[in-house]
Amino acid sequence: MRVLRDANCRRTRVARLRRASSERFLRRSLAVDHVLRGAPAVPLRRTTRGVVVWAHIPFEDTDEWKLRPALVAAVEGMTLRLHPISGALSRLGRPGYLEILDLDAVGLERPCAVNLARLVEVERIDTLSVSGTLSVQDTLRFEVAAGLQPFASLPVRP
Repeated sequence: MRVLRDANCRRTRVARLRRASSERFLRRSLAVDHVLRGAPAVPLRRTTRGVVVWAHIPFEDTDEWKLRPALVAAVEGMTLRLHPISGALSRLGRPGYLEILDLDAVGLERPCAVNLARLVEVERIDTLSVSGTLSVQDTLRFEVAAGLQPFASLPVRP
C-alpha cells in the first residue's frame, strides 16, 4: 500500500510541475505577444523597395503566421508587398531563390535567400522593424531576377 501511495504522490507531483511549467510558458508567450502587438508600426517613408523588414508573414496553407525578415517589393497605400526571406541553407541556390550577398547591409547574420516565387501582401501594422537595405549589387540582382524595371530604385544624381 505504501508503494502505491508513493507512486501516486510522485505522479501527482509530476503533473503539478508540468502544469506549472506550461502555465509559466503560456504567461511568457502572452507577455511576448503583448509586447509585439504594442510595438509601433514602421513609418511608410522607411518602407520602400529594397528594404528588409521584420514582419508577420502568413503561412500559405494555414491562418498562422511567423515573424521573419522579408524584402519589400512594393508599397500600395497601407499595404506592403513582401518577398519572405529564408535562412534555410537547403534553399540557397534553388531556382526561385535569390541569395543575399551583402548580409551586413540588410542587418542579417546568417546566409539567407529571398523567395522570389512568393509575394505576400501584409498590412503596414504587421511590420515590426526595419532590418536594413539591400546593397546596390543585391538591388540590381533582385530587380533583374524579379522582372522589375532595373535601376528604378537607385538614386539619380544630377
